[in-house]
Amino acid sequence: MGEAIAVHQWDAHYAAGRDFRPVMDDEAAAFARHVGTGNGRLALDIGCGTGGFSRHLHGLGYNVLGVDCAETAIAQASAHCDSREGVTFQCWDAENDDWENLAHSECNLITTRLSYAFIQNKTAFVPQARPPPNSLQRNLLCHDPPGRPASAH
Repeated sequence: MGEAIAVHQWDAHYAAGRDFRPVMDDEAAAFARHVGTGNGRLALDIGCGTGGFSRHLHGLGYNVLGVDCAETAIAQASAHCDSREGVTFQCWDAENDDWENLAHSECNLITTRLSYAFIQNKTAFVPQARPPPNSLQRNLLCHDPPGRPASAH
């Protein structure tokens, strides 16, 4: 396990104008083939950064809540979406904030595109992200595509 990156470091990363790579065509095609369109279903995008994958999910028909621990990233993500209905952003830390306050049990899909690698305690994270008893069925997609560097800048 690598050294944890502090929230202030993530904020500085985004404040400096840096981001992570956009959704690539082959990645979008693989996602559509294996997961499919949203048809109004709810998706939670954990570690959404500036919201690129959240916007992609919304384009596929999902209603999306994008969450990230970096306030700077959430502000940028919100600015990219203006008042677009069906996609919202919230500052929330998957490892340190209370899952009970997130209402994630309503989500049909949970994604961690390019962020799962940064989760320090995966053993604790995965059970938290699973659906509680009697909730809607959903999928947890830990999506860190191999073969390309994640950093765009």
